[in-house]
Amino acid sequence: MDLALEVGQANLGAFARSLPERDFRSWMAYNRRRGLPSRRLELYLAQIALMVMRAAGAENLSLSDFLFDDRASETEEPTTNDGDGELQDVMEALDFKPRKTSGVVDGE
Repeated sequence: MDLALEVGQANLGAFARSLPERDFRSWMAYNRRRGLPSRRLELYLAQIALMVMRAAGAENLSLSDFLFDDRASETEEPTTNDGDGELQDVMEALDFKPRKTSGVVDGE
């Protein structure tokens, strides 16, 4: 859903049907490395809020106190299979059926 919103697509089903698997895999790799722009913005704003509160004397606060969805503690390291299991889970959850595959199916 985040990816669809990131590229300005409100209809998730239509977006999933129109996105080639190669592009989807590229976006997944980009997200693992850098995060989607809206998520990075949320993290930057949370860091600013944390610094302001600490400067005002607040103690025992963490970045997760300022995030809508605390994913900061999750690891961003790819799994041993380069995230293919995660990718398959996402594809199944979205009922994603790519129009053109890169020729690599299920780790072949």
